[in-house]
Amino acid sequence: MCPVHLLPMFLFKPENLGKQGNRVRVQILDKQSALIGHQPHRPFKHSFPPWDGIAFLPSDKNHLPPAIWQVILSHMAETHKPSERDYSVVFCTASTPESEVKSAFRSKWEWVVLSQASTSAWYATVISNLLRSYSTPEKATVDFVRSTIEHGLHRDAFTRLKAVIDISGDELSQVVRIPPRTVARREVFKPDESERILRVASVFQRAIEVLGALDKARRWFSNPKRALGGKTPMEFCDTEPGANEVVNLLGRIEHGVFT
Repeated sequence: MCPVHLLPMFLFKPENLGKQGNRVRVQILDKQSALIGHQPHRPFKHSFPPWDGIAFLPSDKNHLPPAIWQVILSHMAETHKPSERDYSVVFCTASTPESEVKSAFRSKWEWVVLSQASTSAWYATVISNLLRSYSTPEKATVDFVRSTIEHGLHRDAFTRLKAVIDISGDELSQVVRIPPRTVARREVFKPDESERILRVASVFQRAIEVLGALDKARRWFSNPKRALGGKTPMEFCDTEPGANEVVNLLGRIEHGVFT
């Protein structure tokens, strides 16, 4: 934040506010709040939409006396916008060349689904998707999965997960029970936080496998289900029992059971 005294005509230039096109919050703080009837510590706020060029905030002698006001500029929380590019799912089998599998895991815009994988290899696949890494079948063991959780997932795992599900960071933070401020300052998540991120990623991975397409998995994951008491599968993933219930529901879908 950068406090400045309000002038009769305050000039806003995008280059002074960061990346052009971002929304900006303007707080006008009153040192003598009784003058305009505001409660103390409740500043007047006005939000400007994205602009190109210059915007002006005129002074009003009745409400904005320059001598007793300050303007504080700060960026608003970024709204969720779809990426210009989107993920594509790569379905791999035992016969897929290892070079292709490795390339898909390391691609920024691909999410890998391996068929007929053991439990440990399946979890290793989810971790590899989150971290854009590749683990050879020999290393895709239960010890590898446990060690990864113990050492903690990198912050990029959170970013990739919210992008592939196509939700906002705040929505994912709520499900994995990690406050947005904590997410912002974490380079590496703690083991319990990593386990919750992996839980959501694993259930979503299962949704892709059962429904066969990313767009179908996204819609299914984010829409309320009668079998879940009117909640979405994503909301149910905030606890381990809830996540298990979502997996059970996917199993019924896979076997053609009406839900």
